Amino acid sequence: MAKNINAARNGLFDALSQQKILFLLFSGMIFGSILLSFAFESLYLLGLPVIAIFGYLALLDLKVIYWILWASIPLSTEFFLPGGLGTDLPSEPLAVFLILAAFIWMIPRITTLNFTNLLHPVTILLLLHFGWICLTALQSENILVSFKFAMAKSWYIAAYFFLAFLFVRSDKDIRKWLLVVLIPLVFSIIWVMARHSGQGFTFASINSVLSPFYRNHVTYASTIVIFIPFLWYLARTAQNPAGRRIWFTLIGFLVIGTYFSYTRAAYATLPLMVIYSFVVRWKMTKWVIGGSLVAAGIFLGVMAHQNKYLEFAPDYDRTITHYQFDKLLSATYKMEDISTMERFYRWIAGMYMLNEAPVAGFGPGNFYNYYHSFTDRNFETYVSDNPDKSGTHNYYLMVAVDQGITGLVIFIILVSAMLLTGEKLYHRARNRTEKRFVMAILLSLVSILFIQLLNDMIETDKIGALFFFIAAMLVAIELRWINFQPGEGEKTRLSESRAN
Repeated sequence: MAKNINAARNGLFDALSQQKILFLLFSGMIFGSILLSFAFESLYLLGLPVIAIFGYLALLDLKVIYWILWASIPLSTEFFLPGGLGTDLPSEPLAVFLILAAFIWMIPRITTLNFTNLLHPVTILLLLHFGWICLTALQSENILVSFKFAMAKSWYIAAYFFLAFLFVRSDKDIRKWLLVVLIPLVFSIIWVMARHSGQGFTFASINSVLSPFYRNHVTYASTIVIFIPFLWYLARTAQNPAGRRIWFTLIGFLVIGTYFSYTRAAYATLPLMVIYSFVVRWKMTKWVIGGSLVAAGIFLGVMAHQNKYLEFAPDYDRTITHYQFDKLLSATYKMEDISTMERFYRWIAGMYMLNEAPVAGFGPGNFYNYYHSFTDRNFETYVSDNPDKSGTHNYYLMVAVDQGITGLVIFIILVSAMLLTGEKLYHRARNRTEKRFVMAILLSLVSILFIQLLNDMIETDKIGALFFFIAAMLVAIELRWINFQPGEGEKTRLSESRAN
């Protein structure tokens, strides 16, 4: 008994000593970083303690950093560095750090890791998509811009697709991921709505209350909408009535947030998800994909025939910004809404650019740099000078302009494979929980793809992160990883203690 008491006392003293040492080291680092910051007149040096914390967490438990990365996404903010470079803080630096730390962690374990996910068609198509981006970057009209684009794409794919196979491997992990994203997302919505209420929830004020978390009301609404299917999954799989009430209440809250975002694409997405759930149940995805491609081809053919698109040219003096939502809807119907007509202005320029470089495009990320010389002045609006330097507002056209028809075909095959894989998994699911989760990720995926018809947000952390995570989950489910519970002798640890 005495030996046990002494051992416990010694263990407690050791733990307290370790905590004291860590406290002193961290305090010294904070003090040192402040001195260095003054000495070198650089605020960046104040970030050294933060780097030290994440380095320590990487040694203790790499998975914690993965959860922190996902928690940061709803709260991330755009930050522009000297020289015109931009980043998302803190999500982008966290993603890069996590990739490097995970790579170092995997080196001594390379022979024990499972790489069967590399052979899945979705993975192969995703790598082909990225490979074509790199290839077109080499012959880009502006290689530096395209190189930056390819680099950003690489850590999106690495952090949100490949690392998902390491850290999200069970139903418990899925639920933790949902909560990790949901809590900061709900906080950001409360933040926005509290500020918006002070402006009377007006359409004219929505963009002014979104900072620092969202660039504009479209990003805000899209982030909300694409997460609603996951809340539906939590509500349908809740173990008790109280839990179901909580999740359904949160769904209502997110729908209210969507309503006060005044975003037309988000409004259309909500009923679309309901419709697509029946498409999946009736195994009609391949027909919808085929029909959509045929419809797009017919539409483009009709608009191009004898320059019919010119009939939709706006009246410059009447195409203005509207500050009341009902007037915006009316203007949209009459083709007098400035945001809609400005999209036409850029889409037409994009089609001319595609005609100029149909095979490999102008290079990733280059639409803004070159589209001005391809515009049709018949569609010019008051905002055509584009002070925000925004893109095509159609992701599919952006891919075609930047990467050529080849790049667009690869991307369409990729998303088609994701949709068809999801439908197949839905009908082969082993239990209702898995079936409902597959439906949730499919509805979220369809929401993302639909919103890209009027926007180009897959290159942003709030939308792109979820897109690549969904791709990873589809692969993981098909490989029977999500609900697979290995025995004690088969478990591969995803984190290690300092003692190890």
